[in-house]
Amino acid sequence: MKRLQGIWKALSVSLILSFGAVSTSSAVDYGRTAPVQKMAPKFSTQTKKLVPLVVPASRPDLKPNSITFSPGKPVPGDTVTVSVTVWNVGQKISPATVVSLKMMATYPPQGQTPPVFTAAAPLASIEPNRAKVAQFVITMNNATRGQWKAETVVDMPNTVPEANEANNTMHQLFQVL
Repeated sequence: MKRLQGIWKALSVSLILSFGAVSTSSAVDYGRTAPVQKMAPKFSTQTKKLVPLVVPASRPDLKPNSITFSPGKPVPGDTVTVSVTVWNVGQKISPATVVSLKMMATYPPQGQTPPVFTAAAPLASIEPNRAKVAQFVITMNNATRGQWKAETVVDMPNTVPEANEANNTMHQLFQVL
């Protein structure tokens, strides 16, 4: 037992010297309270340094925020107005771009191939921390009843250099009655 305690103590000292910063707290050890040392990681001079991810702060960042439908639950053949709200969550004004929309049945009836509706709309430049709405008017001819999915992509041609290129898509489910 004494030999195990000595090994544990040597290992603890070795870890403390390797990692640097130490704080203490209490923990239960064989039914009694004993100090336990918690170490914050610290890179030694022998390891490679981590480089922080640099996000360009002086770029726009376009992000779709909502997709709404009017009427909310269309029937086949209805003309639907789809509004896509896009925010510029970046720190610089965004140039004009394009918003695309694709609507398709999520579970088409067996043996039927429902249509896929696609459209694109221009989106004017947006100031930082502001939003604009792109509107689409689509007639849902030959649409099947059931659940549909509307997908939107902001800056589909990828012409706007953004702070985050990964947040340009969004989808919304809706029902065709």
